[in-house]
Amino acid sequence: MSAVEYRYNGYEIKSHPGIEAGTTWYSVYSPEGELVLGNRDSLEKAEKDLQDYISTGGYKKWEDIGVLLDSETSIRGMDVDPEVRELVRDLNVSGYVTVGSCAGHSGIGGFITLKRTDLTGDEKEEIRDIFRSHGIGNLGFTIKRNLTSIGFPRIG
Repeated sequence: MSAVEYRYNGYEIKSHPGIEAGTTWYSVYSPEGELVLGNRDSLEKAEKDLQDYISTGGYKKWEDIGVLLDSETSIRGMDVDPEVRELVRDLNVSGYVTVGSCAGHSGIGGFITLKRTDLTGDEKEEIRDIFRSHGIGNLGFTIKRNLTSIGFPRIG
């Protein structure tokens, strides 16, 4: 369940439960109702990012890599950290539908979340290979809310 916390120029910042119990995240929606900035850890951060987004005419972060196959992270304009864009693209192209990501700028490590929990050992190894091809190792697989979160050391 989400609640509107802030409105500006037709944009809305909505609060919603975070992945971890007891946490709240804030996401920004365009006047058309599309998600443009997802999962900020404070209302202040979401407000600042909204102001930056508006002042730059929109980040358009996904223009560099084109449409991601079967992705739910980019088609509606959701931003993805530049450090993991190509990795997210490669996971999606390999058939692993992503629903969230972070390079770890908050200092607690990065993650990419997949829309499934039934990964086989061979699939986990394939995912490890994809991460290694981007120079990232030391992965942790955690199931949360019918999703698989793949944690890794902070990059960027």
